[in-house]
Amino acid sequence: VWTKTAFPYSYWARYLDIFDKVLVMARVNQVSSLDDDWREATGDNVTFIALPTYLGPRQFLGALKKISTQTNQALKKSDTAILSLPSPIAMIVGLLLWIKKKPYGVEVMGDPWEVLSSHGIHHPLRPVLRVLLTLGQKCLVRRAEAASYVTQKFLQKRYPSSARSYSVGVSNVELSPEHLAEGPIDFAKRPLQLPWKFICIGSLEQLYKGPDIVLQALSQLKSQGISCHLTWAGGGRFQTAMQELTNQLDLKNEVSWLGAVSGGEAIRKLLDQSDIFVLASRTEGLPRALVEAMARALPCIGTSVGGIPELLESSQLVPSENPTALANCLAAALQNPRGLGEISRSNLEKSREFLNIKLEAKRAHFLRELHKKS
Repeated sequence: VWTKTAFPYSYWARYLDIFDKVLVMARVNQVSSLDDDWREATGDNVTFIALPTYLGPRQFLGALKKISTQTNQALKKSDTAILSLPSPIAMIVGLLLWIKKKPYGVEVMGDPWEVLSSHGIHHPLRPVLRVLLTLGQKCLVRRAEAASYVTQKFLQKRYPSSARSYSVGVSNVELSPEHLAEGPIDFAKRPLQLPWKFICIGSLEQLYKGPDIVLQALSQLKSQGISCHLTWAGGGRFQTAMQELTNQLDLKNEVSWLGAVSGGEAIRKLLDQSDIFVLASRTEGLPRALVEAMARALPCIGTSVGGIPELLESSQLVPSENPTALANCLAAALQNPRGLGEISRSNLEKSREFLNIKLEAKRAHFLRELHKKS
């Protein structure tokens, strides 16, 4: 099994510090060839159960029987399980674990109440699914023997664990010292005649990252005579619609859509070629791309949703669904090169809190606590 973006073998191998083997259940697509920048996800003592792919509730129901059968087979081979939430598949696994009275842990990475808001998904069953998945996640977290959250406060408040279980807030970002920029950016030395370069990183399978909001903000900046260019790294089924919106807003020369980009060095290179990282998310846990941008000393502007306020100062935050607020925040930042330099310095310093060497002890403690009860 290979991956183009997140979760290569190194991600799963860290579970081997506590457990002897790791069996990953995930949706897997068959491909005829591999790109050079793809990374292997399988390896020593890490194997995958390839679940059928699906898109939307109808296809999920069609795949439900096979997913349930595969889950039962996997649980027979396992002493414990870790559920990555939110996920419909995790809900099925959690139900079976409860029936079998098997211990499990949870890694809470997002909020289904926000993910399934009317701004993010348009489907007639959305309101029902929103309630069911939110209640299901609350129940799974309360019953878990150990809970890991990517945030420090936000998700813990929404989805509290029980008093008897171990709980910790630790990001799932992978950040090594060599991934950090050598120092902050001196924007005072930046040539004034060059257009400002913004970068967004995120999937376009849904509109969670607010690409339409970013485009509208960019259009407003252009109308104010501010020369800027946006690069979007990430692909998905809404990319064509966003390219059409780009043309409608007369931004064809101001936006580059790169599609899916492999993680690691390719992303760091794009970040180093940019001036400001923009994240207009409608929902978030604790965005890894934001931490990675901060590690490259980029000033960042984000929406005040999920765990983003745990990373950015109030001057770098704007309300979601508000392109005018985003445009105004960006315009104000561009007029203050010294202020951008200060944000660059503070972001780089903040990112050091997410170095692997600082997070590994917390991750290992979570896994040890779960292992004790398995």
